[in-house]
Amino acid sequence: DAHIAALRHNYAQKRDAMVAGLRAEMPGTAIISAPQGGFFVWLELPTTINTDVLAREYKDELALVPGSMTYPLHDHHNGLRLAFTHASIDDIKTGCQRLGRAVRQAMANTVTIRNDAQAH
Repeated sequence: DAHIAALRHNYAQKRDAMVAGLRAEMPGTAIISAPQGGFFVWLELPTTINTDVLAREYKDELALVPGSMTYPLHDHHNGLRLAFTHASIDDIKTGCQRLGRAVRQAMANTVTIRNDAQAH
């Protein structure tokens, strides 16, 4: 059907825009899972970043679904489920840039505590 083919093409363009934007903006330790089908990209951030906190802190700038909301026990705190089908490609690019800034800020604010044996 022509309508389904047009939707698939449109969604593939949006998915590809999101994946490209995330690759450009995310730290090298992030894992981006590009779906072959579906409506979401899964983003796995470093374990030092709590996406529940990130979603709360940036709720006025970004629409984020933290990983904890997608797990039955709500015990996954460094993943994000990112929807790409509703947003325009320009909005996806802007969102990836905003998310990149938020992640860099979160990483800059992360403090690693080591015990004395590791510090020497």
